[in-house]
Amino acid sequence: MLVNGSRGVVIGWKMRDEKLLEMNSETERCAYNILQRSNINQIPIVKFKNGREFDCVPCEFSCLVLKVGECKRFQVP
Repeated sequence: MLVNGSRGVVIGWKMRDEKLLEMNSETERCAYNILQRSNINQIPIVKFKNGREFDCVPCEFSCLVLKVGECKRFQVP
């Protein structure tokens, strides 16, 4: 199981377009849409202490700013 504080090492990179081609299932639709909207071109492949390898796709964070609008950022966890 991976949780906040999980430790791992970047073992490689995957191009954004390659990852988008892999993400064709309905269960990954939300992550697919976020990756498609982001400007991140390389996805880190991380090997965690438990031996699991994981492609770290970006997450989207947004917040409303009073009388200004919405602020959004994309971040690779």
